[in-house]
Amino acid sequence: RLDQLCAPAVDEEPGGPADAAAGGRVGGGAEAGAKKVQPLVEREAALMKVEVAGVCGTDVSQYKLPLRGGPLIMGHENVGYLAKVGRLFARHKGVKEGDLVFLEHYLPCGNCEWDHMGEYRHCAATEWFYDPKAIRYGYTAIDTVPSLWGGFSHYVYLPLNAVLHRVP
Repeated sequence: RLDQLCAPAVDEEPGGPADAAAGGRVGGGAEAGAKKVQPLVEREAALMKVEVAGVCGTDVSQYKLPLRGGPLIMGHENVGYLAKVGRLFARHKGVKEGDLVFLEHYLPCGNCEWDHMGEYRHCAATEWFYDPKAIRYGYTAIDTVPSLWGGFSHYVYLPLNAVLHRVP
């Protein structure tokens, strides 16, 4: 069950990130109920409050397939406001709390030739077909801490290697 696999919630003010609910896919088109999830936001990470999570043809086809690594939170086309931003993340990305951003669904390594060329979608670290530890938003199992890897939740976790773009 999703509520047994997600990271534990942390008490915070009502309506804050600790109140983040996420619905998950548990396999074969089945869904699990909402669960409160709240990762601690380190200085090199951020938390995005999801405003819009798009649905595309990939979501529809993936919904019917067996899971690769366990229950997950779908949603890889995400736009939202930065709710919590660590100092290093803010300095590295040039963002601040309250900024509206579009989040790419790839989490590249940042070190390979593809990433240096800006072609991070070709980075081996993003290839979940071949690398079971690869993380992509909308396709990563919730047992990969801190669990918030999909936009069909209130919040999405952003490590330092997240690729995002400010929305005007």
